[in-house]
Amino acid sequence: MPIDATTGRARALWQEPAAAPDAVFGTPGVCVAPDSTLAPPSWVGVVTIGEAALITVPTAPAADCVRTGLTGRPPPAGSRRRWATGSWAPS
Repeated sequence: MPIDATTGRARALWQEPAAAPDAVFGTPGVCVAPDSTLAPPSWVGVVTIGEAALITVPTAPAADCVRTGLTGRPPPAGSRRRWATGSWAPS
C-alpha cells in the first residue's frame, strides 16, 4: 500500500533524531544508533507511523534482544549469554 505525502514527511522528520544514516521505518527494523535522541541514552527508542516502526538501540547486543522480542527468534549464539551474565552493559 503506498504511503501518502503526510505519512512520508512524518517518517522523514523522525529519521533525523535517530542519528543513523541507515535508520528506516520497517517491519520490524532495528537500528544500532548510540547517539539517537528518540529516547534517553541507553534506552530503546520506538516511533510507529502507520504500520511501520523506527526502532533505535544503543548497542548491537541490545539490538539482538529487541529483535528476539519482536520476532520470537533467538539471537545469534553467545548474545543471550552476554545479556544474562551482565558481561556487557549499555553505555
